Amino acid sequence: MRTSRRWLTVIAAAGGLLIAGSPAIAAEAGPAATAQVLTGQHPVQVRQMAAPAGSGLKAVSSAIQAADPFHICLKNAPTYCLRFVTAGNQETITDHSANYGNFHISNTDALGDSQIENGSGNCLRAGTNNIVKIENGGCVGTNLGDWWFAPAGEPYRIRSLAYSDDMLVHGHVNGFNVWHETPQSGDWYNWAQG
Repeated sequence: MRTSRRWLTVIAAAGGLLIAGSPAIAAEAGPAATAQVLTGQHPVQVRQMAAPAGSGLKAVSSAIQAADPFHICLKNAPTYCLRFVTAGNQETITDHSANYGNFHISNTDALGDSQIENGSGNCLRAGTNNIVKIENGGCVGTNLGDWWFAPAGEPYRIRSLAYSDDMLVHGHVNGFNVWHETPQSGDWYNWAQG
């Protein structure tokens, strides 16, 4: 299994998706802890940022199955999560919890790449023109835009297999669009389960 694609397998094995965004690297500074998580039969060391008190980030229980629903939220602004949007539309973020989208891991391959669907069974896809959208229908195994992974050593990033760029927003503002691009200064590209 490629190291650069293990994170979603790690998360699926742990029972959830660790995804939450943060601004540029400077905002990532802080205490860190090393956690050991199992992928298959091999323990993997994952460096995790310690969540500030009251951040709202939940620990992922190993008893939860990958199909259990979760929210995808910005790591350093955990009240901003992917919104429930109808199929065919670009994803946005919201700070209104009643509008959070529910997601689950629908498929993970042998390389650790994963597909993510919403509660209605529609795929989270890296689409054309750099938009992240909710596709009408489930994820397709042969569509690389439907596959996501985290780069080695960066478990909070979600990278498109098709485009090799990150899911991100240009700030944490209610209604901001979600893109897949190479992060620039000021972009929020770290995600965690909310």
